[in-house]
Amino acid sequence: MPKSESRIQREILIDIGGRPTCRMFRNPAGFDKEKKIYYGLARRGSSDLIGLKSRMVQQEDVGKIVAQFVAIEVKSAKGAVRPEQKDFIAMVRKLGGRAGIARSVKEARRIVDGK
Repeated sequence: MPKSESRIQREILIDIGGRPTCRMFRNPAGFDKEKKIYYGLARRGSSDLIGLKSRMVQQEDVGKIVAQFVAIEVKSAKGAVRPEQKDFIAMVRKLGGRAGIARSVKEARRIVDGK
């Protein structure tokens, strides 16, 4: 039986959350029809999991640890990625963050590790 999106999400949070250099958080996002507002990161297509990964930088910041934004859109094996989700991932990457679609813990690790 294929894994559900919520199960994959939990497995990723356990695996990545166990790292001392990365923290991930659920980002429940959606649209409240009654109030007519988006919630989550208040942007359509924001990823299911967001977080920060520490990394060492070069030049003027040598030796300092900085945080890099991470966004993971979790999908089941057959889950479709919506255009606004692709746009959010592209925006994060363009601004220097790490982002992508993960259908497994292995794919989430690749996103976080930049591979």
